[in-house]
Amino acid sequence: MLKVLRIYNFQSHKHSTLEFHPGVNYIIGASNSGKSAVIRALRWLWLNRPVGTAYISSFSKNKDCLVALETDQFSIIRERTKSKNAYQINDVLYEAFGSNPPEEVGNILDWDVVNLQTQREQAFLLGESPAKVSAYINQIVGLDLIDRSVAWLSKGLRGIVSEEKTKLETLGNLKETLASFPDLDTIDKLVIEAERLNQAIISMEARADKLVETAEQIREESERIAYLDLQIKNNPAEKLISDHKNLESLYNRVKALEGARAKWLVLHELSTREVPNDVGEDDLINLNDLHMKKRNLLTMRESWITLEDAANNWQKLHDKIQARLSQIAPKECPLCGQEIKGAL
Repeated sequence: MLKVLRIYNFQSHKHSTLEFHPGVNYIIGASNSGKSAVIRALRWLWLNRPVGTAYISSFSKNKDCLVALETDQFSIIRERTKSKNAYQINDVLYEAFGSNPPEEVGNILDWDVVNLQTQREQAFLLGESPAKVSAYINQIVGLDLIDRSVAWLSKGLRGIVSEEKTKLETLGNLKETLASFPDLDTIDKLVIEAERLNQAIISMEARADKLVETAEQIREESERIAYLDLQIKNNPAEKLISDHKNLESLYNRVKALEGARAKWLVLHELSTREVPNDVGEDDLINLNDLHMKKRNLLTMRESWITLEDAANNWQKLHDKIQARLSQIAPKECPLCGQEIKGAL
């Protein structure tokens, strides 16, 4: 329910406050006393009409204008100044809304054209046709909702009937088409069998791919075996075994020479000692014998150095041959991974 209407600087109203009471309220006054201006102020609040600033009172020094309406549920203010053009609903401010008011204004007021009429308009519903009056009354009491529901249901029912008719025609056409194919059961069985065969083909293709992969692996291993055979032919195993035995013999000789070298070191130390003045004839004979042994040992040392160099060379050759034997005659089969009996 409306409670208070305040009008500031709107047409003939400088500062007017109207308080409403429950029931019917009347505004009575002489001509040009501002009765119609109240309606126009409410229209300006509701519809933002009239536009422009001509409605602002001439006695407003700051060219400002305001219309405020309070109800039991909300308050709404329409204000216009030199620097402000806004609506305010409760505590929410609305600006930059264009020529039409914000949508929230219409939603909260929920007014219709019959709520505000001027004295120059025709009496409410008296100049309308019976059909329009009936439609308006139906709208007031809610009968228009029933009419719209009936119309919507009728339209939907007509659409359902039309759709059903179309589907029945389509069903009939499909039955006629199916009747022209008497062997559908046989075709269905053939389709099932074709699907089974297709799955079998897919399985066989997978197995074929696996076989091709296995064949490729066998081909690679065959090439490897052929290469090993060629290496064996170019490097006879008998010769390698003979070289290996020669190396072992040479190694044993080097070990013997190492023992002789140790003895030579002992004799060399004895031969280099200072001879005392009181050396006897027997001692001279022993020294001479030691010198002879030393010369023999020097000769043996030179031979030992030569053999040691040769042994080093043979050792390098032995390692190389051993590595080669491991390549061409592995201890395990490259195909099955089992130990080869008699391998070096």
